[in-house]
Amino acid sequence: SVMCIFDSAGPAGAGYGSAPRAAPRPAAAPPPSRPGQGPVFASPSVRALAREIGVDIYQVPGSGPAGRISSDDVKAFARSRPEGAPAAPVPLPDFSQFGATEEVDLSRLRRTIARNLGNSWNQIPHVTLHAQAEIDELDRQRQALRASGRRASITAVLVQQVVAALKAEPVINASFDAGAGKLVLKRYYNIGIAVDTERGLVVPVIRDADSKSLDDLAAELTDLAERARAGKASPDELSGASFTITNLGTLGVGEFTPIINPPEVAILGVGASESRPVWNGESFEPRLTLPLSLSIDHRAVDGADGARFLSALTRGLAAPGLI
Repeated sequence: SVMCIFDSAGPAGAGYGSAPRAAPRPAAAPPPSRPGQGPVFASPSVRALAREIGVDIYQVPGSGPAGRISSDDVKAFARSRPEGAPAAPVPLPDFSQFGATEEVDLSRLRRTIARNLGNSWNQIPHVTLHAQAEIDELDRQRQALRASGRRASITAVLVQQVVAALKAEPVINASFDAGAGKLVLKRYYNIGIAVDTERGLVVPVIRDADSKSLDDLAAELTDLAERARAGKASPDELSGASFTITNLGTLGVGEFTPIINPPEVAILGVGASESRPVWNGESFEPRLTLPLSLSIDHRAVDGADGARFLSALTRGLAAPGLI
């Protein structure tokens, strides 16, 4: 619940018929609070607004009584910042007043990840589309390949089918140049694969994935992931992706919202496969499905473009032609 305290409308008037009295001399208005000094007087809703729009409330001059800060003060301060200026970090409260705490220094990689993904989320209008790919036939073909001694990882198949879908929808394999107002379409297919390591998330890149066989992709993926986890991947192997895949299926996650890895304009999230009832026109039957989540940069990519990409990808996964 929120408690509101309203001031009275003003001094009460004299009783009916009484002699008029001189109005009391108004007290001098207190000077506005000076930013960054002393306590801050602001309601919880005003503090929440400041956090939401990235304003350090300790820097906002208050125009109300005793320097109280209003929502208009917060908005005016936000508008006064130079366009494109980064928001000042909002200081955290003292959590030790609630109980025991521990501070852990972030690694250089973790700080880089935080900065890059924060910029991506704040600057790119994300739209996430979801689809379910039926993969019964894919699973059957993978089992047949494994029985013959060949590698057949789901990630390798995904890379192969993603390349085919990118060729069908080239706007997804691009970068958006906001300053020049241009879209850079890429004629190469370098697929980044997000890898969870003890140091944090890294994205090794399969270069020219369109020119490699399924066996080559599987071998390179295994090698890159192992060296990335060991911290031995070279800078060249961690750069130059035109599109990224992040797979949380091994952790039991279904659909989610992956954050775009700039300067790319889209990223594919892959969840855990599961058996689901699917209507075949006459009855429900169990089908093995794979959840796909595509986040797009809506400045450069329309929802229909993303939907067509997902449609091409689900068709390819349903009939992959591995054997």
